[in-house]
Amino acid sequence: MRPRAILAIAGILLIGTVVAAGPLDEISHRDKLFDITVRGNDVFIVGYPGLLLHSADKGQNFEQLDPGTKDVLYAIDMTPDGQGVIVGRAGLVLTSPDGGKSWVRQKTGIKQSLFDVAITAGGKIWAVGHFGTVIHSADGGKSWQAQEYDATPPVVEGDGHGGISSAEEENEGAAEEARLNSVAFADDQHGWIVGEFGLVLYTEDGGTSWKRQRSASGKLMFAVHAIDAQNVIASGCEGTYMTTSDGGLTWKAQKTNVPEHILGIWPQKDKTYLVGRDGLILVTSSTDSFKHLPAGLYTWLNAVEFVDSNLGFAVGGRGHLLKTVDAGKTWQRISGR
Repeated sequence: MRPRAILAIAGILLIGTVVAAGPLDEISHRDKLFDITVRGNDVFIVGYPGLLLHSADKGQNFEQLDPGTKDVLYAIDMTPDGQGVIVGRAGLVLTSPDGGKSWVRQKTGIKQSLFDVAITAGGKIWAVGHFGTVIHSADGGKSWQAQEYDATPPVVEGDGHGGISSAEEENEGAAEEARLNSVAFADDQHGWIVGEFGLVLYTEDGGTSWKRQRSASGKLMFAVHAIDAQNVIASGCEGTYMTTSDGGLTWKAQKTNVPEHILGIWPQKDKTYLVGRDGLILVTSSTDSFKHLPAGLYTWLNAVEFVDSNLGFAVGGRGHLLKTVDAGKTWQRISGR
C-alpha cells in the first residue's frame, strides 16, 4: 500500500510520515528512482510516483516518507546543515529546513519540468529544466527568480566553426531553449550547466551571468559534476564522457568504448563511477581506462553516489536500488524487480 497523498498547497508544511514496515518491498517494477544524495549518515532517494526514501544509517535500513505529492520527483540536494530541496515535473519544488523531516511546497511561477537542483556552499539554490529554464533562490526556496543565459558560442581564433562543434552548429537555433539536464557548483562562484546539443554553460560570478563554453561533444549531455573550480566532469548519450582541468576553457572527450547513454557520474577520491542504460556501471581511475562493473540487470541506472571509498548506491528504472560495500566489485539489489 502506498502512503496516502496529502494535499500540497504552497506554504503548508508537509510532514514526512513513515510508511508501514517493509517500505522497499512495496516498490514495484512500475516505479522509477531518479536521484540520490548522501549527507553524513543520511541517504535520500527520489523518484516516481512521489517516491521519497530515507535512511539514517548509511543505507542499512530505509523508510519511505510522504512528500505530499504523487508527481515525478527528479532530483534532490541536501546540505550538511539540513537544508534540502527536491525538484520535479511542471515546476515542482519542495524544500526542507530540518534535514528532510518535513517538506514545504513552494511557488516557482513556472510550468516547465525541473531535472536537477544544486545548493551552493552559501545556500543559494539553482534548478534547471525544460526549454532553457534556469531559476534560483537566495532565501531557501521561498522565492524564485528566472535567470537567462548567453548561448553565443565562444570565439576561438582560427576555428572555422566559431568555437563549437559541427553537431552543435546544426542546432544553433535551439540553443536558447535547450533542455538543461544537470547543474553543479564547485563553490559559491563557479558553476556549470549541461544539456542538449552538447551545451555547456558556465558562471564565475555566482550565477549573475551564464556564458557558453566550448564543448567536446555536440550530443545530449545528462550529468555534470564539479570536483573543484578547475576540474569538472560531464557525461551524455552514446558513451559520451568529457573532462576539463582548466575550469572549462578546454574540454576533452574520453573514449569509454561503450554505446550506452551515461546518465549519472560520481567522483570518489581517485576513481570515477559512471552509470547508464542497460544496467551500465563503469569505473575509471584514469582518463583512458574504463572497467565494467557487473550489476546483473538491464534497466537504466540514473544516478550513483558513494558514502566512502567502499560503500555506494545506484538507482534507476523498475524501482532498482543497488548497494555496494566493496567499491563496486559486487552490487546487492535492495529493491526493484
